Amino acid sequence: MFAGSILANFAVLPLIAYFSGFAHPGEFIWNNAGVALREMQVNHIAGSYVKYIGAGMMLAGGLIGAIKLIPTIISSIRDTIGAKSDEKAEGSSFTTIILIAAVVIGFIGGFLASDGNIGMAIGISLLSFFLSLLFVIVSGRLAGTIGTSNLPVSGMTIASLVIVTLVFVIMGWVSTEDNKALLLFGTFIVTAISVAGGYAQSQKVAFIIGGEKKEMDLYFLISGVVGVAVVVGVIELLSDQLSMTGDNVPFALPQANLISTLTAGIMSGELPWHMIIVGVIIGIVLFLLKLPIMTIAIGFYLPIATTAIILVGALIRVLIEKLCKSEAEKEARVSNGISLSSGLVAGGSIIGLLGIILQVLGVIDPTGPVGFAASNGMAYILLAILVVFTIIPLIAGKVHTKTNSDS
Repeated sequence: MFAGSILANFAVLPLIAYFSGFAHPGEFIWNNAGVALREMQVNHIAGSYVKYIGAGMMLAGGLIGAIKLIPTIISSIRDTIGAKSDEKAEGSSFTTIILIAAVVIGFIGGFLASDGNIGMAIGISLLSFFLSLLFVIVSGRLAGTIGTSNLPVSGMTIASLVIVTLVFVIMGWVSTEDNKALLLFGTFIVTAISVAGGYAQSQKVAFIIGGEKKEMDLYFLISGVVGVAVVVGVIELLSDQLSMTGDNVPFALPQANLISTLTAGIMSGELPWHMIIVGVIIGIVLFLLKLPIMTIAIGFYLPIATTAIILVGALIRVLIEKLCKSEAEKEARVSNGISLSSGLVAGGSIIGLLGIILQVLGVIDPTGPVGFAASNGMAYILLAILVVFTIIPLIAGKVHTKTNSDS
């Protein structure tokens, strides 16, 4: 990710700035007629050019990932269709009722998202169910073989969104309201993919340790319902802001705005395709170099301040590994660090979401803190505290390593 940010901020952006200096005085930014090309500032280059190259890289990564999944998709569908039910397998009419209710609720959600467009509600709901079914099968199979941490969720999501977006364009549903509906249908698909991977992973672990399937189903049903409600609620809350561009965007949602940029641009036909194509070519080059396209593309698109913090976390891990005296100790401490960082990621996401909700409700000032609290000095202090309180428990904590007697 940090490599992507370096590429964007210290290679591509300066090149665009250099060559734009040769532009004719009458040439302006493609989406901002008030700024001449030769007078562009860093924010103009980043917002009108660099981010679209990043979107092209993301598009290339998603489509390449989807193409690579074709053999897995075919084998997964073939094995699923040819699978025979185990006579000893646990069955429940309650599960069937839940499945039917979920389908009904899904169609009701499709009608609500379509805002009265019957054709969109029926057609896109069926397409969303089909794509979800297709990628849920793949997600479950991959979770069983490589685990959820390596699921290509972004690739499957991008591929699904491109298909749905093209259907929207063919049908002439290209307004801002239609883009909001598209994002909600995309939310349904990506949530199904993610939940399927998590469910398969949980069932795999439960089977290995001898857990009860019925108990797993019950708690996963509860968590799934809560998770879907939260995700759809957040998208509905932020649907208006995802249609904004430029300096009018009130919240920093780079990943969500990236997806919205792609879908809205394809639907309106106003994407700077020369920048998208440049990003696609860079993505193909990264693929040929056997580098992680999606990871670098996200870093290319995200602000360098965000990826720099991720780099700090990586350096902390290197430090912890260097301080370990054995492979067993290193494995244990890294495992603890992953658990700690997972909590930090979840906590940061929850705090960010709560902050947005409180701003929308008018509880807190949307302009944010002022004075020293909003300065870089405060950010450095908080970062230093976070680093210290991340390293200390990992180093000071007792680690139990397996011995021959344990084995």
